[in-house]
Amino acid sequence: MKRLTAFLLSVCMVISLLTTFGYAAEVVASGACGDNLTWTLDSEGTLTINGTGEMKDFDLNMSPWAEQAETVTSVVINEGATSIGRYAFGNCKNLTRAIIPESVTRFETGVFDGCSSLNNITIPKNVTRIGELSFSDCTALTNITLPESVEYIGDGAFYGCTSLTDIQLPNAICNVERSVFQGCKSLKKISLPDNVTYIGRRAFSGCTQLSEIVLPKRLETIQNYAFSETGLSSLYIPATVTFLSASAFTSCSALSSLYFHGDVPLNVVDENDRPWGELQNLTVYYHEDRKGWSSPTWRGYQTETWSDDGECAGAQFVQSGFYDGHLSWTLDAEGTLVITGYGVVDAGGSAWWQHRDSVRKIVFGEGISSIDDYAFSDYANLVSVSFPGTLQRVGNTAFGWCPALQSVTFSNAETGIIIADSAFMECPNLAEVELGDSIRQIGRLAFYDCTALTSIDFSKLWSFSVAEAAFSGSGLLEVRIPASLESIGTSAFSAPNLQRFIVDEENANFSSDERGMLFNKDKTKLLTCPKGYQGDYTIPEGVVEIDTNGFSTCKGLTKVTLPESLLTIGTFAFRACSALRDITIPAAVNSIGSSVFAECSSLQRIDVAAGNQTYSGKDGVLFNHDQTVLLQYPTAKGDEYEIPKSVTEIGDSAFMQTNVKSVTIPEGVTRIGHFAFSNCGKLGKVILPASLQELGNQAFAFCSSMTGVYFKGAAPTLGEDVFTCLTSYGKRVNLPLVKLYYISGQSGWESPKWNGYPTDVWDGTHTVGDYDAYVACGSGGTVVWALTHDGTMLLLGSGWMPYFEDDIVPWAQYADKILAVEVKGSVANIPDGAFTNCRNLERVTLSNSIGSVGERAFKNCEKLETLTFGGSSEEILQIDAEAFMGCTALEKLEFPNRTGYIGERAFYGCSGIQTLSLTSVSSVGEIRNEAFAQCTGLKEVTLSELPSVFGTNVFAGVVARVYVPDELGAAKTWTEAVRQSCGGDLTWMDYYTLPDVSQCSHPAYTETVVQVSCGDGYVLHSCTACSFSYRTDFEAGTGNHTYTTHYHRDSFGHRSICDVCGYVAKKTQMHTFDATNTCTVCGYGECTMCTISGTVESFLDENELVYIRLLDANGEEWLKLDELAVTGNNAAYCFENVPANGVYILQFYKKNHRSIACTVAVDESDVQFNIKICLNGDVNGDGEVNMLDMIGLYNHLNETEPLEGYAYACADVTHDSKVDMLDLIRLYNHINETEPLWD
Repeated sequence: MKRLTAFLLSVCMVISLLTTFGYAAEVVASGACGDNLTWTLDSEGTLTINGTGEMKDFDLNMSPWAEQAETVTSVVINEGATSIGRYAFGNCKNLTRAIIPESVTRFETGVFDGCSSLNNITIPKNVTRIGELSFSDCTALTNITLPESVEYIGDGAFYGCTSLTDIQLPNAICNVERSVFQGCKSLKKISLPDNVTYIGRRAFSGCTQLSEIVLPKRLETIQNYAFSETGLSSLYIPATVTFLSASAFTSCSALSSLYFHGDVPLNVVDENDRPWGELQNLTVYYHEDRKGWSSPTWRGYQTETWSDDGECAGAQFVQSGFYDGHLSWTLDAEGTLVITGYGVVDAGGSAWWQHRDSVRKIVFGEGISSIDDYAFSDYANLVSVSFPGTLQRVGNTAFGWCPALQSVTFSNAETGIIIADSAFMECPNLAEVELGDSIRQIGRLAFYDCTALTSIDFSKLWSFSVAEAAFSGSGLLEVRIPASLESIGTSAFSAPNLQRFIVDEENANFSSDERGMLFNKDKTKLLTCPKGYQGDYTIPEGVVEIDTNGFSTCKGLTKVTLPESLLTIGTFAFRACSALRDITIPAAVNSIGSSVFAECSSLQRIDVAAGNQTYSGKDGVLFNHDQTVLLQYPTAKGDEYEIPKSVTEIGDSAFMQTNVKSVTIPEGVTRIGHFAFSNCGKLGKVILPASLQELGNQAFAFCSSMTGVYFKGAAPTLGEDVFTCLTSYGKRVNLPLVKLYYISGQSGWESPKWNGYPTDVWDGTHTVGDYDAYVACGSGGTVVWALTHDGTMLLLGSGWMPYFEDDIVPWAQYADKILAVEVKGSVANIPDGAFTNCRNLERVTLSNSIGSVGERAFKNCEKLETLTFGGSSEEILQIDAEAFMGCTALEKLEFPNRTGYIGERAFYGCSGIQTLSLTSVSSVGEIRNEAFAQCTGLKEVTLSELPSVFGTNVFAGVVARVYVPDELGAAKTWTEAVRQSCGGDLTWMDYYTLPDVSQCSHPAYTETVVQVSCGDGYVLHSCTACSFSYRTDFEAGTGNHTYTTHYHRDSFGHRSICDVCGYVAKKTQMHTFDATNTCTVCGYGECTMCTISGTVESFLDENELVYIRLLDANGEEWLKLDELAVTGNNAAYCFENVPANGVYILQFYKKNHRSIACTVAVDESDVQFNIKICLNGDVNGDGEVNMLDMIGLYNHLNETEPLEGYAYACADVTHDSKVDMLDLIRLYNHINETEPLWD
């Protein structure tokens, strides 16, 4: 016994000595994880972080220790580190404990995401932020203590913590964010602090053991599915709740009682149906003195009144709080938002912003100095605003797009106030603006389109300016300009109904006349004619200049007489004066700006007085003095014009928006200016002289009928967007019909395109005939039809053609003139009945973009002889019912390999067809009933695999021989029952079976190789003495095309590639391996198979389909997985048997979402790759599309907060691979519900 004791003591001493002298496990990996942080991982699985400062952020599975993640069992972060980076320890599935120092203040997104073994962690007392998904799927975590320092817990922070039983939230928490405790099915108890005002979407969804919860007295919002699938049986709703989602209690089968302390929540006041329809046995309890309730039922629910024990008594519909350290706010039951404090007020973050729909009135307290840009834009129910005397600035678009805003009051301020650009733009009900005495500047577009604003009082202002277009589009009827107004910007008061200006005589800068015109002080410059002016006007002598936009959009101006003193006419001076018929330019005028008479739709003549040394007129057209520059062609002048031979230049906007159909441009013209023929909608074609050297920006833009531009000389210098237009989605595209023609041998030209425009060669004399054209907008772009003089109907453009009611097509009147139909571009379909009964139609050519030929599309086209389908394409071809029924002249019929569906009676009665091959219709395709019935001329039919759907009587009335491969004959897919169902009198033969000698005793045969398609064909053996013939298959290389077999270790097998056209005949043979792991197909010695798998995360909750493609590194598709069902926010995917040692591309598609194609490198181990799909337009990634996203996009365009990655992809709402102003406009239209981003 003594020996044993001594032995044990010795062992203890050895262990003690090892510890004393610093024995440690071996370091197996190390590196840096921050500017001043390093990491080591030892052989016992302990990951240690040393140093100071912030840890770097990482993508999931991309941390420096990611390759050893499964070996990590514990994490020790030593004092000095201040944050844990994004996804730092994500998917460390064997991590059981983590030691965090008190120097750490922030947990970023996903720090312990997927750490399924983590059961012990202490949050330091200084941590203020726990980021999104911080502990998601920590399934072993049973409890956790959060320190009172925590102010924010992000979306999904404890998502899927299935063992978590209870938790207490710190008092500083105001919002329970989205999905924070979703799927915590063991959670029985949670304490919500009194400061909580918001419970987010799915916050407690799936907490099946949560049977009771006390909602805090200040709670205002309960979002969608917040308590779905919980065990709640009853719930008390505080009086402060104003939004209670209809789906908040989805699948709460035990919930039978809701106790309301207050009025009916505002979001269901105007509802007619049961707001929580799924709760069939619900009883609603309410206080008698509360509004909106009824007895004995309310909205179909049983109701009872109740009185509580005083716990919630006195609760008021009041929200309040502090914001940004210097502001306090309250929102009362009447919707009055009072903001007090000092400094700048911004959008409110998580404070009043979430209550914006309840705000009716805003009162800013003394001390507030500035309202930030966009701070209160798009407040739908805001009616009035009052500003304090301390105000200095109202920011850009601060109250823009507030549709209910009626009044704005400015107090007399201590310093001058600036109303910034667009501050109150598009507030259509704003009728009262009290400016006080302190406004110093009213910015551009400040009150743009405030149509209810009929008057404005500037009289109290002591010194101020009004910028460009400040009141443009407003409802002003009269403007009284006081002595204190110092400057007025261009079009500042361009209000359509404005009748007059009245200027104080004491004003040192401006004056007006008895007709209400606005001048400079000495009346030498006419500044603005009121836009509502009616009748004639004579400009007084002494005026030497008409300002830019001086008479612009004066639609009631019928005649204007210009004074002899006039020298200068500014740009756009008479633009859009639609009643003006003629005008005479005085002799002294020596300067006329651009586009002076643009859009004057009634203008027929522009004359120039004799003696003018700068300008001249000829036949009512304005030129420079020597008539070398054509300056302006009157809008309403004749539709044909021959430009004088003296002209060398056509000026900017010279023919813009005129009625010309034909214009002759002489040799000698070297330049056609910017916008010269823009918007000439009737101009069909134009011949440009050999002398032409320059075409200006948008010179022929929006000429929608233009078909051809014919150049006689070398390629000119080309401006921007010369031959373009805009689609209905605001995307700039080429004019749909236009083609540029050049003479062979002239320099600078390219074919088939030059600078992006299609080109062709012409002889310099004859031009292609004009088209009768009709433009129809489809869901994918613009489709144009054009009928040429030779009877060819062209379908041009891109996207889907609309379906016409009762088959009444827009070209019906031309039906007998159509001899041919050609589809070009990317047109996706031929609609139902498109060319029914076009009895003279002889030829149809369809491009490979066509995916659908509609029902009756070419029915009864009895002269149709030739039908050509486009070749290889990813688009599956569907030929619908009766599409070619009754086309009796059709002799030849070849289907492309992409054929997937031939509908009922599709070719019924096509008696001219003699041979038919259906080998291109795959085994997953469909051939419907009577598809080729009564094709009485049919003699031979070639089939391959039996389609997945093969109708009855497909060949009814047909007497023919039918060939099928012998391995697919009667014993396989083409059974006797199937053959009998075909109808007709058919003789079945195999490809490879030689004929019975008794059928033909003649010895001599000719052999003809027939190329059915690039990958298919046969040898036809025909008797030289009689009509008997039979077929055999041919091997690659014996037909018109030859093939080379290529072996690939980065694909599923080998491929035969055509040497002539590059067609890839993909084979299905799998790679197999011998005992030495050598591939028996390609011989590759390291050819192993791996798996690519992961999750697809999206923001939608309902089930949808995600389409996932796996492609090779060159983008060639080789494996496709269709229709992967999504449940909840995440879906798993898995590609098995992926050849190793390769690079692949993963593409994810989902309706209304954007995703980025991801490159995945595969070595000899399986790959885990997760991807996040963002909602189109969700710039800030919060799962919703609202004004916050628009602000983020605006900041990107303003280069203050650039967007990257997923945020940039989601901001590209127009899908043109760039983020620009068009995306901002499109996003605004979606938020304004005028042009939704999705259905």
